[in-house]
Amino acid sequence: MLLLFVLLCVPCSIMAVVAGVMTGIAIQELLPRALACDPTKRYTTVGVFSGMAIMAFSLVLLSLWE
Repeated sequence: MLLLFVLLCVPCSIMAVVAGVMTGIAIQELLPRALACDPTKRYTTVGVFSGMAIMAFSLVLLSLWE
């Protein structure tokens, strides 16, 4: 039972932590820098929301696939 837990839950937990760190770095570091480079902030805003929409759509497609 412990082996099953280690083989199934630990890798998923590690991936979740890594995804959280990557999201935090993107919000803290990359987004302010992109906003500083875009004088109208239009392209950055469109890019961020387009990326969110694409990721949400891909998650919906993956959930329908199963």
